[in-house]
Amino acid sequence: MPTLILPAKSTDEMNDVLMLRYELLDESGVSLDGLSTLGRRVVDALDLYPDTLNLVAYRDAVAIGTARFMSFRARDPLLRGVHDFDDAAVRLEGRIAFLDWLGLRRDALDAQASGASILEYGMLLLARRPFHHLLGAIPEGILQALGAEGVERLAIRELGPAVIIPGGGRSVPIAVDLQKFYQRWVASIRDREVLRFQDLFYFSLFEPGEILFVQGERGTSAHVIQEGEVEIVLQKDDRIIPIGTLSGSQLIGEIAMITQEVRTASLLAKTRVRCITMDRQAFLGALDREPHLSMDIFKIFSKRISEANQRIAQASRPGGNA
Repeated sequence: MPTLILPAKSTDEMNDVLMLRYELLDESGVSLDGLSTLGRRVVDALDLYPDTLNLVAYRDAVAIGTARFMSFRARDPLLRGVHDFDDAAVRLEGRIAFLDWLGLRRDALDAQASGASILEYGMLLLARRPFHHLLGAIPEGILQALGAEGVERLAIRELGPAVIIPGGGRSVPIAVDLQKFYQRWVASIRDREVLRFQDLFYFSLFEPGEILFVQGERGTSAHVIQEGEVEIVLQKDDRIIPIGTLSGSQLIGEIAMITQEVRTASLLAKTRVRCITMDRQAFLGALDREPHLSMDIFKIFSKRISEANQRIAQASRPGGNA
């Protein structure tokens, strides 16, 4: 089963966030004095603000990670003295999000990769609201999990000396230009039409060997590969036949999701794979509310047919792979 990362919207999801906060703080030995811990949950008034964003990560239906992003205006007095970000807040303009909580279970399969994915998904959601910048402090391991290229791409820069977050080890102050990050993320998507459905997106993180799609099952979801390689395998009789790999911001599984035809092949994670995921039920609900979105799906179908025709034509030429 993949790690799923989504906004905590339902009562059950929010309860999972609050109970995980308590568990992680209690495990780290941090004093819980002054915090509301009714029912072994940690909650405060900031969770009730309409602009507060809580994310939760699940693995095998168990909450393994959570993050909270809060809304501020530049020069907001509430930012003064928080992790020494006051100077940065003075330099920045507009609406600022502040990452004040990022927690992961110690036994998470890959806490650093999960933490990096939580952080990236949170930034995508914030950029669409829109916020202008993200301030926060994140553990060095999670910063490294984004990779050197990711650090440059996210415009992360140190604002001052590293700070210590109880239970989190050494953490690095960051500032991210969310609009530039979002623009670069959009530019990386091959099938731009799918962006019309981004309100439906959540993140999925697959470990090597985990299954994205199973041959013979009806389609219930589609993915956009953000990172990693996916192997296409065909089961024929008792044989498993590898027939290719996919990577690089490709949309996969959308035709079977829409038509509910059975999958013609299985897809396995060849490396760790991070995906943007969309479910059939949410997709159909969006079409019901906004029927004009069906035109974007027709465009994707048209491109798939054109790509298939090009492959057939290439294979038919002398020297092709017919």
